Amino acid sequence: MLTYKKLCVNRIDTIKPLWDKLSAYHQGVSEYFRTDFETDNYLTRKEVIKKKEHVQIVIAYYHNKPVGYLIASVNKGEGEIDSLYVDTHYRGSEIGDVLMTVSLEWIKTFSPETIKVSVAYGNQVLSFYEKYGFFPRSIILKENGGYRDECSNR
Repeated sequence: MLTYKKLCVNRIDTIKPLWDKLSAYHQGVSEYFRTDFETDNYLTRKEVIKKKEHVQIVIAYYHNKPVGYLIASVNKGEGEIDSLYVDTHYRGSEIGDVLMTVSLEWIKTFSPETIKVSVAYGNQVLSFYEKYGFFPRSIILKENGGYRDECSNR
């Protein structure tokens, strides 16, 4: 039986095992920044989220076992889907749809100027987000640290 619970930000550690699975997934699909996902620290990310003005965490449970979550926030007039994960064994059962619907309704109660979601390159979920009106606006390219100045030995 699937159930959903909204948690306060002070209970964010409930999602850590699922967040670790998401991080491992990103490590596997990232073509250029695998090491970023290897070193991306849960504690650091948690502190960033806790500093936002408004945060909502929704967790999906299957027989009291956490199987998915969504962290949403509103900060300085901008809504954001900060993190979304559904365990691979439970995908296709509309858990992601319920999490998105509940979270977007919550975000919209704050009348934000914009709502955004960032998707890691290699994560093939764009069609999922397009169902909710999110479309690619730009692609941000990031240098991955491979530059070496041969002249100055740097």
